[in-house]
Amino acid sequence: MFLMLGIVIFFTMLGFMGMQFSTRDSGITGAVLDLRSRDVATRSGMSLALQVMSANPANTATQLGKFIADSSSANPRQWLDFTTNPFSVSYVEPGWYAISSGTDESAIKVRIVSMDIGTATGGPSDGVRLTMECMAKGRNADAITVLSSFRVQGIQVPLVPAASVTNNFALYLDGSLANSNMGATVNGDVYINGSTSLNGPAFFTVHGKLRVSGDFNTNAPLTVDSNAVIGGKIYTNGSAPMTFSKNVVVKGGIDVMNSNLTVAGNLDVQGVSSAGSWNSSATLRVGGDFWYRSECRYMNGPLRVGGKAFFDACFKKNTSSTDSVGALYVGRNGGAVSDTIQAATIRILGDFGNWHTSAFGEGIFMEGAQITVGGNSYFEGPFFERNNGRLTVAGSAQFRSGIKGLNNTPAVKVTGTTFLNAADQHGNFNGWVELGNDFSMKGSVNGDFGSTGAKAWRFSFGATSKVWTYESFGCLGFPDPRVLGAWTNNWTACKPMGTIATPAANVVAPTPVQPTDYTVDPFTSKDLDLSQTRTWNQPQTSDFSKITGIIDLTTDSLLAAGSATNNLTVADFQKIYTRFKRPDGWMVVRVGSTSPISNLNAPGGTFTGKAVWIIEKSVSINGNWPGSTSTSDIQFIWVRTGGAVNNFGTPTNFTGYIRVEPTFNGQMQWGTSTVNGAIHFIGGGSSVTGNGCNNLTVTNSQPVFDAIATAFPQVLGDPAGTGGASAATSSRTVAARQAVLQFIPVGEYR
Repeated sequence: MFLMLGIVIFFTMLGFMGMQFSTRDSGITGAVLDLRSRDVATRSGMSLALQVMSANPANTATQLGKFIADSSSANPRQWLDFTTNPFSVSYVEPGWYAISSGTDESAIKVRIVSMDIGTATGGPSDGVRLTMECMAKGRNADAITVLSSFRVQGIQVPLVPAASVTNNFALYLDGSLANSNMGATVNGDVYINGSTSLNGPAFFTVHGKLRVSGDFNTNAPLTVDSNAVIGGKIYTNGSAPMTFSKNVVVKGGIDVMNSNLTVAGNLDVQGVSSAGSWNSSATLRVGGDFWYRSECRYMNGPLRVGGKAFFDACFKKNTSSTDSVGALYVGRNGGAVSDTIQAATIRILGDFGNWHTSAFGEGIFMEGAQITVGGNSYFEGPFFERNNGRLTVAGSAQFRSGIKGLNNTPAVKVTGTTFLNAADQHGNFNGWVELGNDFSMKGSVNGDFGSTGAKAWRFSFGATSKVWTYESFGCLGFPDPRVLGAWTNNWTACKPMGTIATPAANVVAPTPVQPTDYTVDPFTSKDLDLSQTRTWNQPQTSDFSKITGIIDLTTDSLLAAGSATNNLTVADFQKIYTRFKRPDGWMVVRVGSTSPISNLNAPGGTFTGKAVWIIEKSVSINGNWPGSTSTSDIQFIWVRTGGAVNNFGTPTNFTGYIRVEPTFNGQMQWGTSTVNGAIHFIGGGSSVTGNGCNNLTVTNSQPVFDAIATAFPQVLGDPAGTGGASAATSSRTVAARQAVLQFIPVGEYR
């Protein structure tokens, strides 16, 4: 009985235990399935995110760009919205995105946590670092969050180009261009901190600004198509015309003018020169205004001024030239100067004003000159004519200090009204004034007013309708100019002394731009300051410490490259480049004091590559420096302390920057070449001469400076020395570089 009872109990316990184990196994199995479903949801969510991002690289780049743009925002666009096609990023956290059906509650949310563009360039060995967060729910809604980091291939991070200095001068010379026989065309601005002397049959053409702090002496044609400032005197001789397409300021004077000087804009001659020659066949043509401020000399050649002409020192002409000006203003500031005009024929379209008085008895002295005035005439000092000269005035005329003598018949013709202040007036003339309208005479006439045969004053027509007034003591009676040959007293015209008012001046002297107060025409005061201490008159600065990876061209390194150690040829240049070029295609080499190189022998060839040639010893170039095979083959020739390039030049075209920092005294020896870049002689007191009749063209090229700045950041700085080229930096944007993106796992964090 007890045995049976034990058996029953045993099996009962087995059943109970089986039930317990079965229940427990069921619970464990459910928990495991929940864990697995969460993991599957996590992997599925991240996989879905990577798939939609990889499938459309362009959209991915756009959406990542939005995330970058919001990087400093408190509420950035970061959540991936899978409900749109293609996906987008959103400010708003979305609802759960289901990845199952039925009672399975598996779902996901994915957001971008961070994006490190760092120094990424998008190259195959680098990549954008991206960290994303996936929030996942399992089948029973239990949640988990996982962070995953990837290196993304196929996303490009564009770089902002390195900041580059602006090249101000295609040709810069801190010194003089002495006795040059070389023809030159410069496409860009030119600065010469000294004097210039050109010999024929050379020429000098500047397609840009010309700034010369010294004299400009030329026996060769000069052409400038922008503004020019000459700090000293100008000298143009023989068949050497000077032609300017805009404005010119000459701070000195016109020393010698034996060839034409043509200025399309304004010409301002501020100073004085020696008493040089002015050939009667040399024409001065000025399209705008002409200011002749300080010089007082005879102008022998024709004068053609389209605008206003100012002669503040004096106005002297002594040849039979034919001249024309828009208006003529002489001696605006007064002064006891006599202006002499001999033989010339001058046409003045506007007004003619002369404010000079003279200790010699006349303010303006006409001797055979023929002057036609389209506007009014004003004479502050006495007027004197002889030798059949004639002044013809279309407007009114005012003689403020009397007329000293008239010899032509008539000597003066005035269409408008005439005013005469008769102080020290001489009345016995061999010629007369022909009046076209009313006439008034203030003050007392010294001598007879005229004679029966030749009256000093007569109306040209309609005499009876003209008004004649004069001052006299007791009105003694003078012949009435309205009646030819009549001595009838004109009592009604007579006024007591001091009663005729002086009219307002009929010509008011305009004030031209002052040399110390320029605004915009023709230059600013900044433009006129030629001092080299000013930043706008300086070339780029340099910082040699920013150059790295320099290869010294010693005997050993040259032999290692398979090059000759002296008398280098183009082939040697290429061997050196092949041996020492950097991965970016640039080479940086130095010819130092211990280098065996002292001579070049490479005519007729060109160099292929990009190179910086640092020269710190004397090297004879002999016109044989290799040119550039193409405009992408850029050479930076940098002559530093201890260096010299004797007879520098190339036989063919050259692309690059030639910078000579020590004082250069010697010859340039170019073929018929084009320099695409710039030539800067930085050393103070340099004296550069040219050879033969070879024609050199220098074309300012900003891309050359940009390329140097990109390869060698901060080596060249702006003229002020306060900035310069910096390293290229990230643009903070991304772009798709490949058709399919690759996400390489870096790590996962739960």
